[in-house]
Amino acid sequence: MFQLKTNMLGLVSKKLFAPYPIARGSFQQRMAKAREYNQVFFENIKDSFKDREITPAVYLKKLKEILPAGIHAEICNLQDYKDFSSNSMIYLKTDKSNRFCTYQIVVPFNYYSNNIQINTTGTFMHENQHLFDFMLNPKILKRRVNLVNNSQNSSEYLDYYRTKIYTKKNFSRKDLKNFLKNKPLDEQINFLQFCRYQLYTEYNAYKNTNKYQHQIENIYSKEISYKEQPAKYGKFRFNTKIKYIETFLGGIIQSVRERFALLNNKNSVL
Repeated sequence: MFQLKTNMLGLVSKKLFAPYPIARGSFQQRMAKAREYNQVFFENIKDSFKDREITPAVYLKKLKEILPAGIHAEICNLQDYKDFSSNSMIYLKTDKSNRFCTYQIVVPFNYYSNNIQINTTGTFMHENQHLFDFMLNPKILKRRVNLVNNSQNSSEYLDYYRTKIYTKKNFSRKDLKNFLKNKPLDEQINFLQFCRYQLYTEYNAYKNTNKYQHQIENIYSKEISYKEQPAKYGKFRFNTKIKYIETFLGGIIQSVRERFALLNNKNSVL
């Protein structure tokens, strides 16, 4: 899960993104490349657990080995982020210029050892997937930050996303249309693009949660006395929501283009 405080204003630093030669390609190609990065990280880290734990220092060392030069990341204890109710998250840290510049992967540490336990593999691989998705797709983060910085009611948009879209409850297309009906067109487009990208990256991450938890349990089958329950994400209906939002968004953009074309025709007549 990605967290960004609704009242937090800041610019997005280039330090969050891979250089173009690495990140080139279509959106789908970049998402596939992000999954490849996550796979490489898993291969790097899978043999580093001792007594079913890995230290944050080793975790971060393995992560930095595959991050492109200049991209900064930290691993943080969920217990230090009491403002958030999520079990894990990826957070953006700002520098002195209020520029988002560092990824913070926030996962639960063992209360006694302050290490990362093997039974949270699915959790931290989920958050790592977000990092790689963001790193290779600048638009995902920029849409989120723009929504906060440029919308008068950003908290309203983010609350709607959390409670009506990124939820296992029934998704109402009519309710979404009514919610956006009187909003400025630029905000409608920005919000729908934001929702589209967020749903894509959540779907990407959830698919990896079960995959890597299952793999690590097989590798350490003798050391692990019980297996984690697979994450159930089907009720989020990611694909259904993405397809509808893309269709809805396409209709709005087409309508805007037609208005501009009509206006240009009128001006040419005058």
